[in-house]
Amino acid sequence: ARNMMIGLYLLFAFSVFIVTRKYFGKTASLFALLLFILEPNMAAHGHLVNTDIPIAFFLFLTCVSWLEYLKSRRKFWLSITAFLFAFSQYAKFSAVALIPIMGGMALVYWFVIERISLKKLVLRLLSVILPGLFILAVTFAVIWIGYGMPFSVSHSVYDPANTDLPYWMNEGRFFQAFAVPAQFWKGYWLLTRDIFLKREAYLFGMFKKGGWWYYFPVAFLIKTPLPLIFTFLGGLAVSLARRRQVTPAMIAVLIPPLGFMAISMAGTMDIGLRHIFPVYPFVIIWAGYSAAFFLRFLRQQQRIAKTARQKSFVWFGALACAALMIWYLGGTISHYPRLLSYFNETVGTTNGWKALNDSNLDWGQNAGEFRDYLTAKGISQPNCTYFWSHEQLKYYGIRCNFINSYADFQSLREGSLYFIDAMDLKSPEWEWARTLPLVDRVGDTIFVFRKDS
Repeated sequence: ARNMMIGLYLLFAFSVFIVTRKYFGKTASLFALLLFILEPNMAAHGHLVNTDIPIAFFLFLTCVSWLEYLKSRRKFWLSITAFLFAFSQYAKFSAVALIPIMGGMALVYWFVIERISLKKLVLRLLSVILPGLFILAVTFAVIWIGYGMPFSVSHSVYDPANTDLPYWMNEGRFFQAFAVPAQFWKGYWLLTRDIFLKREAYLFGMFKKGGWWYYFPVAFLIKTPLPLIFTFLGGLAVSLARRRQVTPAMIAVLIPPLGFMAISMAGTMDIGLRHIFPVYPFVIIWAGYSAAFFLRFLRQQQRIAKTARQKSFVWFGALACAALMIWYLGGTISHYPRLLSYFNETVGTTNGWKALNDSNLDWGQNAGEFRDYLTAKGISQPNCTYFWSHEQLKYYGIRCNFINSYADFQSLREGSLYFIDAMDLKSPEWEWARTLPLVDRVGDTIFVFRKDS
């Protein structure tokens, strides 16, 4: 399973390279490829069996293919878009966000590139009705085939309704008349239920049901390497300065991430940067374009530079570009293999546990390192508080004496070591643990305390 995910991740990187080359040239594509491979958050999930890399991959390709259809109106690109849209829905239920994103891309393309009038907008909207129905039909077929081509609905796949809660889709029964498998609509129902009920979010010491509208922008700013952010912003600044030269490629690269970020900010599941992974390929492509633009600009300045001041400017620019790339490369390599808990210099990996939780920091990835630590210290039965699966610890041969309360901790002998993971440590019920003397840390997520008198 992991080999499959690694293969998909590499295909993702290659796709970013090809798309960047098509829209912005060879130099930009090489920069984009390097930036993608070295992006620590994407790389951390590139070998994990989950839905976050697949949805980012298929959403990215769907948006690119949709732009090609808007430009050419060719049936070939419509067919490609339909299948990619279907695979996106198959990858993750949140891919439904593609509908408003693709609509936004069409509107911006019509008004900015084709410069149509409001009167012609109605005709344009009518012209995409049949293509839209075709995309939905292909999606229906792909999902139906993917679930084994059932001809009847299995009601057994639904959870019993909780009558105490006003779920507007009570067990998803509204959709049970459709031939699309019940399991698929159950997933949509569960997603909608979670959005309605709201997940508890954590941000810089605060807990809140449903999170904050600014959660994902903050997570992006403290988890994304600063050189990538600076390069991306540089590209935006250049584009704004040359706003009369807006191209279809710029629409393809800007509208999807802005749309997906806006939709994510309006949601109530603020539990991980991975939920906005679809933003990253577009940011990386834009950063690649920005790097190529500045490199080309410096070459032009080098050819015309005559005075010492002009030559110094060129050298300073070249050194700044090199410094950013070395910074980016060094930041990722220095955190390997603990890329999942990467935080940039605004917070620092050491203090990352105070800023975010869950998959931003701790997904139980340090269990193997924990085993090695215990072996080196000669500890056979550690005193543990562990948020993640206890079966995971058993898999690594770790037999814990689990501490489930302050009373359990008080029963320990003086001088005993106590291990607690970052997910639990920041919780209000474990506030007392944060007052203990810190002895050591295992990886970035397991804290070692000692019970003193």
